[in-house]
Amino acid sequence: MSPNWQHLHQFIGHHQLNAHPLVVALSGGADSVALLHMFFKLREHNNQSFSAIHVNHGLSENAGQWQSYVTELCQRWDVPLTVCQVNIVKKNRTSLEHQARNARYSAIANELAPNSVLFTGHHQVDQVETFLLRLMRSSGLTGLTAMKPLSSYPLSNIKSKKLQIARPLLDINKQQLLAELSQQQIAWVEDESNSDDAFDRNFVRNKVLPLLSERWPNASQSVSSSIKLLQQEAQLLEEYIEVDYQRCVTHGFMKLSALDINQLKTFSVNKQSVIVRRFIQLMSGVTPTKNALEQILHQACVASVDAQPQVKVGDFWACIHKEQLYIVPDLAQQKCQLETITSIKSDVPVILSQPAVYSTITVHSDSLDFKRLSIQWGHNTHASCATLKPNKNSGSKKVKALLKQAACPPWLRDKVPLMFLDEQLIAVGNLYIDVDWQNQIKITVG
Repeated sequence: MSPNWQHLHQFIGHHQLNAHPLVVALSGGADSVALLHMFFKLREHNNQSFSAIHVNHGLSENAGQWQSYVTELCQRWDVPLTVCQVNIVKKNRTSLEHQARNARYSAIANELAPNSVLFTGHHQVDQVETFLLRLMRSSGLTGLTAMKPLSSYPLSNIKSKKLQIARPLLDINKQQLLAELSQQQIAWVEDESNSDDAFDRNFVRNKVLPLLSERWPNASQSVSSSIKLLQQEAQLLEEYIEVDYQRCVTHGFMKLSALDINQLKTFSVNKQSVIVRRFIQLMSGVTPTKNALEQILHQACVASVDAQPQVKVGDFWACIHKEQLYIVPDLAQQKCQLETITSIKSDVPVILSQPAVYSTITVHSDSLDFKRLSIQWGHNTHASCATLKPNKNSGSKKVKALLKQAACPPWLRDKVPLMFLDEQLIAVGNLYIDVDWQNQIKITVG
């Protein structure tokens, strides 16, 4: 199969992507440049509109040259280009590969329009590398399906944008891409880090795959064929489990998606594993390890009602509260100091800094002096100790007691916006409004 614009045209048509904004992830390497050239030829023949995006990680001393090259290339081919700059601070116990990937996807997601499809240059060898890496991490069936031709964007916090990732070159060998670039006399950049075998993927690419190919010349094609069979079986399993999965999915605090543990317990252990794994993947894009999955199931089945166990899953945590399982972003990263908000106007949505329980909060009142109004957060000692009288038959209660009464999970209690009029607490999100203000203000959230 020739890696040309016709293959790309068929892929776009098969997945019905024509009406979406199509964006090429352009690093400047051979794979992404070959993909960009396919789009360029597709535009010549079918007038297909598209754009490109480049992320400058700043990790290499050549990053500036790579940016200049892709900028010049897009100017030459008249391709709209967006360039993102990201700064990566090395974290302990987190690989640089993983950090760069997360930073790249976050930066791109911020730039993409809703419903966009990001096209990447992942090819057959990339697919085989992913399979082998996941095999070494004890992945199950779903993990071993590696990369899908079309999938949801791998960030849970941007689901509302409905972004997708397309990988049209998974059936194409790297040598085919290089041959086409050479034939067209198109240059590309080489990332010097690709030769560093300290990175797992580079070790597989530079050491393992050549050895396999020496013994079995068609190794990559054979593994790729096996991956397709696994994908078919995984799809069949999803169809089989869907009814039982939907029985377990519920709405927890503030309608957040959760799994009903009591319902989960009615199934066999094997089915429990499949349901929990599917929930984690859909909520986070992460495939849990065998050890993490076993820990979660153990905690879900044996923990007391009052226990609140937490299990690390990639950059997320599986947390149990009130017999419901939630998947939440890294709790340590969430412990940020959200700033007090004072610029509040009637009927104008206030965009809340993430991470928060709501994305927006709107206040309506004909009698409130909005200049005296502020939104504060539970990490503030004064705010957390403030009291509010929820109804005329009760006494005043502290924020912590109110949120506990509302079954708010502990990791979200300092993320619920607290509304103050001067020093007086008058509302806890849209959960409670002080009895003296219930007829004077209306709060809606989004």
